Amino acid sequence: MKNIFLVTTLFLFSCLASAAAPKASDYEFTLEEVAMDQEAQFMLQEFNPTIGEILVMTKDIIALGEKIYEVVKKGKPTATTEYAPIHVIPVDPGTKTHIDPFELELVKEPVVKKYKLEIKNKLNMTVLNFSFILFFEPGGSYQGKGKYILNAMLIPSTNVAYGFDFNAKMELQGIANRGTQEDPLASATLTLTLNLESVAADLEKIYLIHIDGLGKVIVK
Repeated sequence: MKNIFLVTTLFLFSCLASAAAPKASDYEFTLEEVAMDQEAQFMLQEFNPTIGEILVMTKDIIALGEKIYEVVKKGKPTATTEYAPIHVIPVDPGTKTHIDPFELELVKEPVVKKYKLEIKNKLNMTVLNFSFILFFEPGGSYQGKGKYILNAMLIPSTNVAYGFDFNAKMELQGIANRGTQEDPLASATLTLTLNLESVAADLEKIYLIHIDGLGKVIVK
C-alpha cells in the first residue's frame, strides 16, 4: 500500500512539474533598434579589428574572420578584441586567395546600429535585457569595381539577466554576390543565437542579420 501511495505521489508531482515548466511560448521576445548612447560609443572605442582565417570562398568573393564567436558567456559580455570581425572581400584572380583588406578603396562611413532585446514572462516581468551594436564598413571597391564589407561584428553593450544562465553567439551563415561578376555586391548573413537556461527552463532564440556592401541591414 505504501509503495502504491509513493508511486502515485511521484507521478502526480511529475505531472505538476511538467505542467509548470515554462516553454519558449511562455515568454515574449522583443527586439528593436534603439538610439546610440554614450555607453555604446565607449564600446566602439574598444573595437580593434584584426584579420582572421578563411571561412567561405566562392568564385568571386571570400569571407575572412571568426566562424563563431561568443558575444556573451554566462551572462557577461565578452571582449570583442579577442575575435576577428568578418570581412567579405574579393578573390585575387592571380593568387586565387583573398586580397589584403586594406587594398579596398572608397570604403564608406561605418554602419552602426544598436539593438535592444527584452524578454518578459507571462507575469509581464522582464527576465532579460540585452543590448548589442551591429558594426560594419560597407562600400569598399577593388580596382574600381564592386562593393564589399569590412569589419562586420556584433559588440555587446549591456546585459542584465535574472535567474538565468545567459549565453549568446554570432556565426557567419553564408555569403553571396548580389551583383554581377563585373561589379560584385557582397552580402553576408549572420546569426545571433541566444540561450537562456534556468532550473525550470531552457530557451533558445535565433535572429538572422543580413548585411550587404550598400550598407543595407535586415534583422529578423
